[in-house]
Amino acid sequence: MENTNGALVKFEEKNSKDTFWLIKESLKCVNDIEERIKSEIDEYNKAITQFEILKDDIVATTIDEFEKTLKELQNFETDLKTKEELNNINFEKKEFLESEKKVLKIPSFKTFSRFLKSLMLFIVLFLIIFIYGINSSGVGFENFETIKSNFNNIVLVLGSLLPMSKGNELNIGYSILFGIPLVLSIFYWIISGVIINKKNFKKALELYSEAKEYEDSRIKEIESIKDDREKINKMYNNLNTLKVFLEEMMYRLKRILHLEGKDVKNFHEKSKKDLLDSIDIEEIIFEILEVSIDENKDSFEHILKKSENFLEEYKRKIYA
Repeated sequence: MENTNGALVKFEEKNSKDTFWLIKESLKCVNDIEERIKSEIDEYNKAITQFEILKDDIVATTIDEFEKTLKELQNFETDLKTKEELNNINFEKKEFLESEKKVLKIPSFKTFSRFLKSLMLFIVLFLIIFIYGINSSGVGFENFETIKSNFNNIVLVLGSLLPMSKGNELNIGYSILFGIPLVLSIFYWIISGVIINKKNFKKALELYSEAKEYEDSRIKEIESIKDDREKINKMYNNLNTLKVFLEEMMYRLKRILHLEGKDVKNFHEKSKKDLLDSIDIEEIIFEILEVSIDENKDSFEHILKKSENFLEEYKRKIYA
């Protein structure tokens, strides 16, 4: 019996450790991936904020000043949009909602209920044996004080039930009265624990698998957000460079206006080319301002590639 109990205890401890580890890792897995999502969303929103600040600055200062310069020109027509016609699309920030959090159903070990059941079993068995002893001793149930004063006699009767207890009936009786309920209660505690742990181990495996599947799905989401963020940062860099180029061209136009007058017909061919280049720069800036990665990712990627090609070609001409 002792060897069996020892084996059961070891089995319960091992299963419990494995189960607790699986549950702990499942919770850690879910918590870590959600923290990564929140972190990536924060970085994404920072990229958007930075991009929106640049866009607003370009519209309010660079484009505004450039359009004022263009209005001074004579004999020059263009179908270029004005600032008022610009459809400046704002990006939507992302948010990690509480409703999106993964809630894992943790299996219960029913420790408290098992303890209560074991305690109840001990009490019931104790009462059954004690009542049996009262009946066997002939003390009767009429008076509690009588039962109390004859308690040792009742225990002796219980001890005398075993043939080998001669001369040691009192100790054997106490062992029967308290030992049997205690042993059986402990045995119930261990067996119920083994059964529950076996079930919980299976549930913990399913829980771990569920957490890993959730992690995989969220990793794809993180990669998607990161990919969008990197594209927004590239577009930001392109737009910032275009802003610098447009401001440079604007000062060239001011120089041209100062030296060559306002009539485009009288411009030097190099000056006319600078004017057209500045128009091209503003056109690509307008295209960037009017596209959103939220509403149309394909268009955003197209404009991103177009702006990259434009800048590459423009730089090539500058340093040719």
